[in-house]
Amino acid sequence: MAGRGPGAPRDRMEGEGVVCTGASCGRYRGEGVLSMTRKKPRMLFRGLRAMIWHDCDPNRQFLELYLQRLGLRVSCCGVGGKLCERGEFDLLFFDSDQDLPIGELDLDVPMIALVGSEAPSRLQWVLGHNAASLIFKPVRSAGIYGSIVFAMNQYEERLSIAAQQERLNSKIRYRKLVIFAVLKTMREQGCDEEQAFSGLRRQAMERRITIEMLCADVLAKNLPAGHLRDTWPLAHDRP
Repeated sequence: MAGRGPGAPRDRMEGEGVVCTGASCGRYRGEGVLSMTRKKPRMLFRGLRAMIWHDCDPNRQFLELYLQRLGLRVSCCGVGGKLCERGEFDLLFFDSDQDLPIGELDLDVPMIALVGSEAPSRLQWVLGHNAASLIFKPVRSAGIYGSIVFAMNQYEERLSIAAQQERLNSKIRYRKLVIFAVLKTMREQGCDEEQAFSGLRRQAMERRITIEMLCADVLAKNLPAGHLRDTWPLAHDRP
């Protein structure tokens, strides 16, 4: 699509007072869209480090043996023990019938509650500690594998969405740099918007840096004034 000249009307960015021409602003917004593609669910957990925070009883013993048969590396801790002293783990099973200090530990792992009481206060406590799944007592083989599948995949999906959101937020924070660099290049090189943006992007690829980093250099005058002129043909140079 042919770009509009420097004197063409400009579109205002959403939520900001900065203005930019339509093509580069729209194109740059498109680069930050979150991907909604879902990866294949994880179904195998061999080698996963599991911690069971529960006093020793038939429920814990059965769960420990079952997890070991699934290939997990299992550690156990009584409800009176200090979880932080038991090493690192990837998945936590905890006794929801005890007022465990989960909120004080700042845990960033998927958690599965071992539920003995379905009293509303107990279930509310479990929800308040962000348990990803439940296993009801007495513990039986039915439901254990399914709870791990849901807990691990929900956790990994949450991490993926958070990472994508952070990348998008970073692009939004630096969007002004790209817009101002495009306008600066248009003024200095006498080119239109399409050429300015394409040239900046090509230059970023050649230097193997992000376009945001390149635009920061351009605005900080770390690039020679005529350096970008040789990277693409200007409108009046084209046949």
